[in-house]
Amino acid sequence: MKRGDWLALVAVHSDAWLMAVAFYYSAKFSADQRKKLFDLINSLPTTYEVLSGKGGKKMKVATAANNNKRSAAVMNNTINNDDAAGLKKPSPGVIIKQDAPLDSLVDAKIELYWPDDGLWYKAEVLSLNARARNAKVLYATGDVETLELDEIINEGHLNVCSK
Repeated sequence: MKRGDWLALVAVHSDAWLMAVAFYYSAKFSADQRKKLFDLINSLPTTYEVLSGKGGKKMKVATAANNNKRSAAVMNNTINNDDAAGLKKPSPGVIIKQDAPLDSLVDAKIELYWPDDGLWYKAEVLSLNARARNAKVLYATGDVETLELDEIINEGHLNVCSK
C-alpha cells in the first residue's frame, strides 16, 4: 500500500472515531447543545480534508485545538462574563515584535488574536519560559493553555495590555 493511501485510511478512521466519541458524549446534551456541538464540528475540516488538501478550509492544527477548547467552554456554559467575550480590536497596549525581549510578558495581562473568528481574547500569563519561548496562559474563560510564542508573535497575534 502506498504511503499516501495508508495515511488517508488512517485519517478517515480517525475522523470516524472522533465522530463516534462526539455522538457518545452528546447523548447527555440537550437538543440545542447537540446542535451547537455538531455545528462547531462541521465548521472545522476533517483530518482527512486537512491531510489530503481536499477540504476548502485552510487551518492550522494548533488553531483547531484552541477552537475546540473554546467550543467545550461554550458547551459547558462557562463563557458568560464580559472579559471572556472576544474583542474586535485589541485594547491599548503593545503588539509584541519578533525580536523584542519577552520580559514584558511576566505576569502580564494580554490579548490573543484568533484568526478563525477574527477576535481578540483576554488572558493572563501565568508562567513564562523565555528559553523555550513558550508561556502558560489563563484565559478569562478559565481555560489554561501553553502557547508556543514564536508563531503567535510572528503573526502579530499577541497584545500586551497597558496597565
